[in-house]
Amino acid sequence: LNQADYNVTLGRKIFANGLSTIYSPSDRLRPRDGNDPLDQKELGIWQARLDYFLNQATITAAVLPVFQANKGPSDTSRWMGSKKDNDNRDFDFHDTSGNQIEEDRANIAAKNIGYFARYKNTYKGWDLFFSFYHGPNLYYVLREEDRGGTRVKIKESVKVGNYAAGFSTTYKKWEFHGEALLNYSYDGKDDQYVSGLGGATYTIDDLAKKVGLEQIDVTVEYGGEFILKA
Repeated sequence: LNQADYNVTLGRKIFANGLSTIYSPSDRLRPRDGNDPLDQKELGIWQARLDYFLNQATITAAVLPVFQANKGPSDTSRWMGSKKDNDNRDFDFHDTSGNQIEEDRANIAAKNIGYFARYKNTYKGWDLFFSFYHGPNLYYVLREEDRGGTRVKIKESVKVGNYAAGFSTTYKKWEFHGEALLNYSYDGKDDQYVSGLGGATYTIDDLAKKVGLEQIDVTVEYGGEFILKA
């Protein structure tokens, strides 16, 4: 439902966040289908969302009732790596004995509902955003349990709070952008860390037109992660 002052979204749709061009640390609510890692498809998530427009600002609030994780390749896929090296698989946790680890997905329940809020605005040529997410983490952690003397490993989606902010601005043919995300883990079940990124895009238009193109964009980004508490 699109109105002059607000939009309402109910259903399953791609949920994007962030301003970066190639990689976005804050874009964690857009799971991907990894069956073909060289051509990953984006997956939508179930949502009840309100976007309210206030002058140049957009205020977003969303409730995410169903947790959707990334979809990895099957165990028989060549993208999973060598079965002879099960402690170093490319896409997933695997036990060194060759047994696949159990999964503990965040099922559909009130305690696993995700909540999202974001403020976006443009101020004197700067695009800015601040966002917050509370709910199951898109990235698993590995939990161990003792079952009758047997050590069992389980993939778990723990609750986290994600605080993110970013900017984007232009100067002549240059565009500069940056983002930072704080991953806060409740009850110490996951690392607490900051993911950051900075980048720039340079637009080539005159030379591009000579070779039959409208423009050429050259983008360089650098990202890093800093552990605050393991």
